[in-house]
Amino acid sequence: MKLCLCLAAIVLPLCAAEPVRYEVKFPNAAHHEAEIRATFTGVKQPSLEVLMSRSSPGRYALHEFAKNVYNIRATDGQGRALTITQAATDQWNVSGHKGTVVMEYTLFGDRADGTYAGIDPTHAHLNLPATLMWARGFEKSPVSIKFEVPPGSGWKVATQLAPNDDGAWTAPFLDRMMDGTVELSAHAMVEFKIGTSQFRMALHHAAMTKRPPLTPNSARLWRPKRKASSARFPSTIRARTPSCSTTCPTSTAMAWSIATPLPSPARVTCAIPPPPSSALWRTSFSTPGT
Repeated sequence: MKLCLCLAAIVLPLCAAEPVRYEVKFPNAAHHEAEIRATFTGVKQPSLEVLMSRSSPGRYALHEFAKNVYNIRATDGQGRALTITQAATDQWNVSGHKGTVVMEYTLFGDRADGTYAGIDPTHAHLNLPATLMWARGFEKSPVSIKFEVPPGSGWKVATQLAPNDDGAWTAPFLDRMMDGTVELSAHAMVEFKIGTSQFRMALHHAAMTKRPPLTPNSARLWRPKRKASSARFPSTIRARTPSCSTTCPTSTAMAWSIATPLPSPARVTCAIPPPPSSALWRTSFSTPGT
């Protein structure tokens, strides 16, 4: 009995996962910048190794996301400055802490292509590996992210991360967070089901100011038959809103081409026909579970 108690006292502290908290705000969105704070508590190692990712899920190439972060500083739980040593292009070692390390930095993002980050006064599109620093030893820790949107922007959050009651968005561990994409904007949201799979489409585009919002009732769905020779490939689902008329005043002539492996989870790419003399807008998103 005494032996069991001793083992429990040794093992439990090592298994306990301290949460990692992120705060993201956009005081200088016009210059494509975000200000980010990452708080690591319960740090056991004398020197905490903090990193930026070098690639992203589904991207089979190095991107060196550290090139887009600067103005890096570290403090302890009382706000005292800590010593930072840059051990590599993508790694910063922080020493002198007393169990808490707060990393703050500026992120530059002008490329909303799904791999990097795109920030401007109309929206912020964040690929999280290109956005958030992480620390060795905290890979299994739960994660929470709070977004502070610009005043008067009307921005909302669209992501597959789980919402929390305090306004944060959460993931159970680092890898799940890094699979996330975040769109902050005054976007339109459409939700619909295909079988038991729930889909949510967040669309941010220039026509938002000219066209009425999309509604789930304005879309009709169909699934084309597969050819036997292509049975191993994902099927394609298309959704199209009816043309505007007196019978559907809240719908528009927009269309989406939705390519998705069935069943859920799925990744969706949307193409929206533009008004005359405008470019074609495209957006992508993931359903919960990707």
